[in-house]
Amino acid sequence: MESKPSMKRMQPPVTTRSTMRSSTAAPLPCSSGGSGNGAALYGPGGSVFDLARNHGRTIIAVNPTNGSQYERSHDDMIFDSYAQLNQYNTEEVNLTRYTATYRRYTTSLREEAKKATLNDDILEPIYGSLLPPYFTRTRLLAKKYQRLHAMTGICVSLLAALAVATITFQTLFLPEMAWLVWVEVFEISLIIFLMYASRHGGDFHRRWIDYNFLAERLRAAFFLCIICIQCEKPDTPPHMSMAHRPPNDWIVMAFEEIIASRPIYCCRLDIPYVPIKKFFRSAWITNRLSFYEQAGGKSARRAYTMLTYAGVTIFSVTLILAVFHATGIGHWETEYPFRVPMLMAFFTITLPAVGSAIAALRLQREYQRNAERYAHTVRHITAIRNQIQHAKNMEFLCEFLEEMNEVTLREQQDWRIIFRFRQVEAV
Repeated sequence: MESKPSMKRMQPPVTTRSTMRSSTAAPLPCSSGGSGNGAALYGPGGSVFDLARNHGRTIIAVNPTNGSQYERSHDDMIFDSYAQLNQYNTEEVNLTRYTATYRRYTTSLREEAKKATLNDDILEPIYGSLLPPYFTRTRLLAKKYQRLHAMTGICVSLLAALAVATITFQTLFLPEMAWLVWVEVFEISLIIFLMYASRHGGDFHRRWIDYNFLAERLRAAFFLCIICIQCEKPDTPPHMSMAHRPPNDWIVMAFEEIIASRPIYCCRLDIPYVPIKKFFRSAWITNRLSFYEQAGGKSARRAYTMLTYAGVTIFSVTLILAVFHATGIGHWETEYPFRVPMLMAFFTITLPAVGSAIAALRLQREYQRNAERYAHTVRHITAIRNQIQHAKNMEFLCEFLEEMNEVTLREQQDWRIIFRFRQVEAV
């Protein structure tokens, strides 16, 4: 949990002006003898209500006589988006951590500018634009919910295996201590509580992927606005429709309003070309390249391999014990407090549960798939970095930067597809 002191809004709340294009709110005329329950919503053809309904917009009507309200929801889910936007605005972050993170970001950028012989006065006004109030806070929130989601998944998987071990141990070795069954009841109750907290109470999974997506879009917008390139809202090609962000999605609305509230008033078109090219190549391109290399490199493959070998080892040991138990090996050992056959039965029951828990963790983290996907992204970004190195003028540089923006956007959308269905599950 985050420690105090904390602050609710490290940035001005993200409001939206898209209400009228996503919903309709107007006085509802009462028909003669009408009850004001919304029947007049389906009035004469061509009314604003028919237009909103035909376009799938949520409709809110207010009866001018008694003030009663009528709501007819549609697939735009506008109120869900507003609720999530309000949730984002009221998120709390630790002030000390926020300050330290922002200082680390700005220090790193200043060092990159210095290495590129770029005058720091050029970037100083931009530091206070998107970086501190929005990107830093959103990035911290994404990391927070990533940790909570990961910890919840680990606990649920291990508790499921522990519950099997608890009831097996009580049944085989301590049948007279029936109260131990309550330990299993507690473990299963804790699993249900953690799953509910992850999906509904804390909504860790959705907040993690949403905040991470928004943070990476803000990162790209920060760099592009330096040379007056407007970072467009996220769009989606047809083949990636599961990652689609509709116009009234809270991330799209928030991103549009953040960009609109932070106009490119501090961008410069007279920046020396060679220094700014070096700065972009190092501070953004190489930085992202290092991230993808680390995330998809040896560490991910090593984690996947270790978990795979651990699962195979556990099931191999289970197979050996099951063979021993079936053939009667060790059944003559009766002088020990716990008989060997009972121990064999205990391990042959509990070890597969542990192996299943490990497999669930491996599946939830998607180590192998991420490693392959990041490797593809590394090859693409490496090519962009080489092209930027040989870019001759600002026009070519801008083209390559926009390509970088496109590559990272598509990678993030693909990442959303992968983890969209990786909710916390009990094994």
